[in-house]
Amino acid sequence: MAGLSTHVLDTSKGKPALELKIELYKIIDTEKVLIKTVSTNKDGRIDGPLLSAENLEEIHYELLFFAGDYLKKQNSDLKNVFLDKIPIRFFVNNKSEHYHVPLLLSPYGYSTYRGSWFLIFLFEEWTELILRWFHVIAGIAWIGSSFYFIALDLSLKQ
Repeated sequence: MAGLSTHVLDTSKGKPALELKIELYKIIDTEKVLIKTVSTNKDGRIDGPLLSAENLEEIHYELLFFAGDYLKKQNSDLKNVFLDKIPIRFFVNNKSEHYHVPLLLSPYGYSTYRGSWFLIFLFEEWTELILRWFHVIAGIAWIGSSFYFIALDLSLKQ
């Protein structure tokens, strides 16, 4: 499941950042081209991927997080914001991989990293495998119960 995703956590509150505006740009030479503007939901995520696998390119991207607007809404006592807009520029070097770029935010600092979706993929693969085995076992049980009822019916006829 290739593509691009993000989420934002407000580390000063210990919870996801709700309604934080994010702009996604692709960088072509020195020009920034706006691709999408989104806002985080109650889980600090956006609804759906920023870019699907079909739209992901091997180029530079920039995520622009409107932290100042979010921080002012969260703290009415905050007169001046230290962090206003936070740009994170990164390069996609393999469009068949998934890129997850989270932001950990507080009023006076932030952190980011390339997140990993490996565990989610592993979980999905194991879930699919377990589901397939469940279907096999259910099928065997159904066939076995059919033979049992046929045998029971024959014994009652005697």
